[in-house]
Amino acid sequence: MTNVIMYIGVSDKLRFLLGLLSKKLLPHNMRVLIAAADEAEVAKVDNYLWTAVPGGFVPHVRLEDDAATETPVLITAGTLADDFHADTLVSWQHETQSFFPRFACLIDIVPTEGKDSGRTRYRFYQSHGYQINVHNLDK
Repeated sequence: MTNVIMYIGVSDKLRFLLGLLSKKLLPHNMRVLIAAADEAEVAKVDNYLWTAVPGGFVPHVRLEDDAATETPVLITAGTLADDFHADTLVSWQHETQSFFPRFACLIDIVPTEGKDSGRTRYRFYQSHGYQINVHNLDK
């Protein structure tokens, strides 16, 4: 069963994502899919991961890119092929993705201004029997 981790009260989603990737996921050789809500969000995440670290970047591509099979971080707003595999799904959406049970770990980032949709997703995970680890960053 998918391990669900929710980070709530995130004031800067992009900055939080960068730290999560560079400090927690990539050092452990995790393959990560970031599921964005739409192409505008994909472009925003893509640009940020290229430019946020002066002189460096988080290795990533869009899921549709030819280099996707060799790249640890993928970004998409689309659907997944049935044979797609990654270790961790990072939810960048306001709704629950239907494909999240395919992943060993789901990281659901709930921004400060998105707590209502975060509560809805929490209730969904809970009602479907998932154990949820919640990290409240407001405290």
